Order: sequence, then C-alpha cells, then structure tokens
Amino acid sequence: MCPLGTFDTTSARFFQPSNCSHLVLKNTRGAEHTFAFGWTAPECGCVTIRARVKTSDTNAYILDDNDVSDGYLTKRVCRQNLKDILSHISPNEKEDILCQVSQNLQIGSLDQRPDIMSRRKLQYDNLSSLEKQTLDMALHQRLRSVNMCCGLRGEERHECLGDVRRRRLDHFCAYGEPLIPFTTDRVDYMMERKKECCWRLGERRYHCFGNIPQGDGVHSNAVWRVKNMRHKDDSDPLNDLEDFPVETLRQLPLQQAKVASKISRKSMPSIRNRALAGSVVQKKPKSIPGYTLTIPPKPVTRKNDVETTTAVVTMDTTKTTKHLLRKIKRYQTRLECCNQGKFYATKLMGDPWQMCSDEAYTYARTIRGGRRKCRAFYLRCCMEEYQR
Repeated sequence: MCPLGTFDTTSARFFQPSNCSHLVLKNTRGAEHTFAFGWTAPECGCVTIRARVKTSDTNAYILDDNDVSDGYLTKRVCRQNLKDILSHISPNEKEDILCQVSQNLQIGSLDQRPDIMSRRKLQYDNLSSLEKQTLDMALHQRLRSVNMCCGLRGEERHECLGDVRRRRLDHFCAYGEPLIPFTTDRVDYMMERKKECCWRLGERRYHCFGNIPQGDGVHSNAVWRVKNMRHKDDSDPLNDLEDFPVETLRQLPLQQAKVASKISRKSMPSIRNRALAGSVVQKKPKSIPGYTLTIPPKPVTRKNDVETTTAVVTMDTTKTTKHLLRKIKRYQTRLECCNQGKFYATKLMGDPWQMCSDEAYTYARTIRGGRRKCRAFYLRCCMEEYQR
C-alpha cells in the first residue's frame, strides 16, 4: 500500500496523536479562519486531505461529503512525476488499473492527445493525413485488444495481455517497425534488442525482449539467467498506462484503496470466525439458583492400531497411470491444435503471420487447459503448412 506521507508537526500549534500518522489536530484554543501546516507527499501517489471544522457558536462539526475530492474542506494533492507513481505499483495492480481506465476512456482525435505525441516527439501538423489515420486506427486497435483481455479474470487475463505483447513483438520483428512508434526513452532499447531477439523463435523471442543476460560471460541462449527490464519493453501493455491522460493516472491511489478495502472485507469473516471459536471454547457453564449443574464425563476413546492393507506398489501404479493420462491428454490437445493450424493454412489468403496468430488466439480460447501451448503449436503448424 502507498504510505500517507508525513506531516510537519514540529510546531507547538499542531498535535499529532501517537500511532496515528493520518491525523493532525490544532493545538490552540483560539478560533482561526486558516490552518496552515506542512506535509511531505509520498513517492507513490496522491493523498486526499480532509478538514473537520468545529464552529465556535454552535459547537457543530462541518466537513465535506466522502465523495468530494476537491472542495472547501477537501484537497487532493499529487506528485507531478507520474513515473514515480507507476514504479511503486505491482504488475497485478497495474493490470487492474489498466482495465479500469481502458474501459472508461474515450480516445478522441490525435490533436486532443498531446501526451501521446510528445512522448514520441511527433508534431501533429507535420503528419500527413494518411499517417494521422494510420496512427489513429492503431491506437483504437490497441485499446480494443486490451479491452478484450479485460473481460477475463485472473490467470486468463494475465495470459491474454501476454498474447497482446507477443503479437506486437511478432509484428515488429516481421516488418521492422511497430504499429505505434516507440517512445523516445525506449526506442533505443527496442532497436538494440531487435538484433538479439528477433531471430529467436517462440517463447525465447518474447523472453529476450523483456530480459537481458547478466554479465559478459553468460551465453546468449541462457535465458533463465536474466535481469528484468520490463519497464523498458515498449511492447508490454502495462507500459501503455503512461499514454493515458494525467488526470486519469492521478486516480491510481484511489483505485488501490478500493482493492485493499475489498481484500480486507473478504478476510474479516474468517477473523471473526476464529475469534468466535475461541470465545466458545473459553466459556464456562453458568450455575442456576436452586439447581446443581452436573457435567457428564467425557467418553475416553482409545486408538486401536489398524494395519493398512494397501500395497505401496498399487499406490505408485495409480499415480503413474494418472500422470500418463494427463500427459496423453496434453499431447492430444497439442496435436489437435496443430492439425487445426494446418487446415486453416490451406485456405489462407493475405498476411500469413497476422492471420495465423489471430486465428490461433481465437481457437485456443475454446480449449479448457493449455491454451498457451495450443496457440504456439497452432501458429507453428499454420506457418509451416503455408510455406510448403
């Protein structure tokens, strides 16, 4: 969670209760119209400051409603550097925020999106009408592909966003340039990784773009010894957050607070159940006047040693049989995906890579398990059949 920042309470005019970092009280008795204090913002996001005022004549308390973010008694303060905010957020939280802002965002025309143009050093007036139309269509397609993944949940959404990244990298390696120009702070990294990664096939290519080997002595194929460079990978959909309007990104801490409150609410019943169980065990029987409460003795149960007759060989054979059945089913699924890819290649017209990739994603969604492997085999067999 993002911290609350720190208040400057060195002055005698202020009072901050112990173990209460989010509260500051006025330490003077006289009535005042202004209340000035110092506050240091956290590095990870925004903080909402709410003031509660006590009137001098009626001793009534006045404060803004909870849904007010900027009012007479409420102020929302944010850091200007949004990269600091995104750097303190975990990938899972970024996925949640990406889906929240993508589903509620209207892209609009390029002349109304100076943030996208400036991060790529593009001048709207210097672009031709064809370049404007191409870039506008690419932005809409990017938003649409992300929204398709946001309809999923959990691991399926994570894999879907990973497939979006894979398609972007495949297009970049196939045509030498991306659909949307790289940002100025990532273009050098992407062009450098292109020489190292585009000749690889399958998951090694995608892994190579997001990671670099550690040290000069590490072989280029040793992709398991890597240093994460995900923030430099411009094909990662999570880095699309930097292209959203500043006003939208400044709502990040609110979204985190909502997620945290949901988690805490889910965990409360289990805590209450444990407390209730403890209180029931500790209760003692109460005596009633005029009567004697007799508690019957608890029956003593003895443990009889029972010999198990299940042979160890039978148990191992059962486990091995289940493992083989799962393995056979896995290979059958891959073979079916490969055959479907070959069949689709026989009637293919147009760009083989893009069409095979799109159809592989569509077909894999009908598979219950092993979707990523299915997409890989579908795409591989489709391309091999087309090139024959």
